Amino acid sequence: MPTLNEIRARNKRADFSGVTARVDSTETIVQPKRMTLADVRKRSQPAQPQVKEGNAVGRFLGEIGGRETLQAAYGLYGMLGGDALNEYVFSPLDRVIGWGDQLGIGNRTYRDAAAAQADEWGMRRPQTATQRVVADIGEGLAGTGLTMGIGGLVARGAQGAQTVGNAVRSKLGDFLTAQPALQTASTVTGVGAASGTREAGGGTSLQVLAGLAGGMAPTAPALAAATTRAAVRAPSIAEVRAQGLGPAIAARREAMGQTIDDFASVGATPSVGQASGSRMAQEAEALLGNFSPSSGVVERFAAKQGEDIGAGMRNRAEELYRNASGQRAGTRIVKGAQTFKEESKKRVDELYRKLDEQIPQDTRIGVDNVRAELEALNAGIPGAPTLSQLFRNGRLTGIEDALQRDTLGVEGAMSRPDVRAGADALRNDLTDAANYRRAELAQESQQYRQQLLGEADARRQQLTQEADALRQRLTTEAQAIARENERMRLLGLRDFRKVPTQAEIDAQVPTAQQIERQVMQEDEITRRVTPESAYRDPQFGQSYVDQQVDDYLAGRADGKLPYEAVQKLRTLVGNELDGSSLLSDVPRSKWSQVYKALTKDMEAAASTPEQRRALNRANAYYKARIDRLELLDSVIRKNGGPEKVYRSVMQGSYDGGTILRTVMRSLPQEGRRALTAAVIRRMGLAKPGRQNAAGDRFSVDTFLTNWGNVSPQAKSALFDSYGSGFRRDMDRIARVAETIKDGKGVLANPSGTARLGTAVGYWLSLLGAAATGNFGAAGAIAAGGVGANITARALTNPRFVKWLANTTAMPRGALPAQLQALKTIADREKDQELQEIARELEQASNR
Repeated sequence: MPTLNEIRARNKRADFSGVTARVDSTETIVQPKRMTLADVRKRSQPAQPQVKEGNAVGRFLGEIGGRETLQAAYGLYGMLGGDALNEYVFSPLDRVIGWGDQLGIGNRTYRDAAAAQADEWGMRRPQTATQRVVADIGEGLAGTGLTMGIGGLVARGAQGAQTVGNAVRSKLGDFLTAQPALQTASTVTGVGAASGTREAGGGTSLQVLAGLAGGMAPTAPALAAATTRAAVRAPSIAEVRAQGLGPAIAARREAMGQTIDDFASVGATPSVGQASGSRMAQEAEALLGNFSPSSGVVERFAAKQGEDIGAGMRNRAEELYRNASGQRAGTRIVKGAQTFKEESKKRVDELYRKLDEQIPQDTRIGVDNVRAELEALNAGIPGAPTLSQLFRNGRLTGIEDALQRDTLGVEGAMSRPDVRAGADALRNDLTDAANYRRAELAQESQQYRQQLLGEADARRQQLTQEADALRQRLTTEAQAIARENERMRLLGLRDFRKVPTQAEIDAQVPTAQQIERQVMQEDEITRRVTPESAYRDPQFGQSYVDQQVDDYLAGRADGKLPYEAVQKLRTLVGNELDGSSLLSDVPRSKWSQVYKALTKDMEAAASTPEQRRALNRANAYYKARIDRLELLDSVIRKNGGPEKVYRSVMQGSYDGGTILRTVMRSLPQEGRRALTAAVIRRMGLAKPGRQNAAGDRFSVDTFLTNWGNVSPQAKSALFDSYGSGFRRDMDRIARVAETIKDGKGVLANPSGTARLGTAVGYWLSLLGAAATGNFGAAGAIAAGGVGANITARALTNPRFVKWLANTTAMPRGALPAQLQALKTIADREKDQELQEIARELEQASNR
């Protein structure tokens, strides 16, 4: 079992250079940690070679910066051409000869070779992120020192005769050794920023950006003083070619003034880059926005600028309608649509009244179009009569039946005065004839009854006489038999005949009842005679009269209606159209078809040019009204309340905004103001994920997206109703937003990773320089940060921007006087920030 000393001996050279993470708790073991971009990059990097034991001298040199110096020297040689010689000369010769890496260093750079040599000698490798950043700064400082040393040697070698070669070497030496403190500070901040970005997980492009920003930090005040005025003033090459230098400069100055005015119109101020449109100034602001000491200034300016523009938008909305919102606008749209419906209905009635005054109300017009339309709407399914009933609209079916009766039935014919008069005359004639016939029939009935009664009495008398005669004959015969029997008795004869008795005689004679049965009785007479009730009934002959009148009326039906009836029918159909809803028993589309068919029928009644003009005018207005009402109806039927109505109106505004323009034309002034104000309020609101607690944060991106989604026609409908000044102000807001977007990389949400990298690089450089005792470099880094902060405040100070705009019109010789004017403005306005900017610019101009 190894002892504690053996374990320590084995592990005393433990290498933690590749360890960049830590375990905070057992949670990171139980739950896998979500990998970041930095984790992925670190895992993808090749494994670092192990540092060898080396010797005591190597380890000592590693503790005092030997690794950084060695890598800087080799790296400088490689940069000056060593890497190129190795790649294209030495390494190919080594491969051809086959003796390894005798001339070159293989497929490596000289810096990598130096790092490997440092590992061989046992020089310490940085273990933590802080150590790596400080090591990179040390390596950069060593390289800067070597560069300035080479420059000093070149300059001393140039002393002597005044030759061209010596002059060139002298210039080169001066260039390499110029401003050593500034070179040192720039090296520290640039290398520190790039290295810090790398440790924060930034990629190559972010490391380059951070290195550039960090390297420029110490030169920021001088750079601003030297370049801001030129950048603002200088036009592009294309502008100079198109206009000439003088006009181009004047145009640039005028454009800058216009931009400042545009921002002022919405209550905001631009930065120098935004006002001038200069790419150089915008790039300078971009660097300052990503540099730690100045990023806060730029960020606060951007936030305030958004707040100012948002406030300006809200003020515009408030000028039109107080507390505008989508819900209130939707409510106004619903009310406005109802108002339009009522007012336009009055106009329709007025136009048709004018037409009615020119066309006689009793003019007969055909209704073939509406009859055919109703028949089509109520058409059944061939071969399925029962199913057809389920799909027929009961109300339209009733209307079709009523129309059929009114145009082809008796009722319709009776509605015509002339026909009704004829029918009345016919009825009167027939009624008189019936009354005369009833009197005749009464007389005939009485006479016939008397005749039948007389005949019955005569028959009764005849039968009675015949019965009496029969009785007399039978009695006479019985008396004759009795006398014969008496004579025979007297003669002594016994052959007597029976003498009928009176009863037997009566039995052979018809009785009064038998005679009455052979006579026509009263009931038979009554049956044969027309009953008295028939000719005494007041409705005697009425059915005949009615049938004759109905036949007469049926013959007078012409399939037409009076103009007044058709006009009123169409008015009623129009009212159904106005009041139609999703719950109506007849769909709006079917009412519309009936209305159009009635209109066609009415056109036939307009025979004179004046009548046709009046009809066409009324029909055209009504058609436009119906089309608009249908569109408004499709909008206000949206479920979800007024908010949904507002959104429905704004749909399609990109493609011309037909709905929006129609709605705006239909609304009263108050409704139009409410809708426009709601659009203005919403147009620039940031998305929910970027919104503040108050819900009123302005977003340039959102504004420009929404502005671009509104077509020119829709913009005219929204903004042209309030005077040319209002539309001009909205266009100004759009230009302001476009200006901000053009410099979006300057002010709008700079990359968090890049800012983090530059911040880490700056502060690690500052702390690293102080920790290593290099207080001069630390002071230079700190001064660079202060200068960057001042420069950022200058580029975003509204008074400085206006002063700079005026200064661009003056020659360079007037700059001192203008600096004095800037100081006067700062003192008068008691603007401490502007005072500090003026002092810094004055110092920069004197250097």
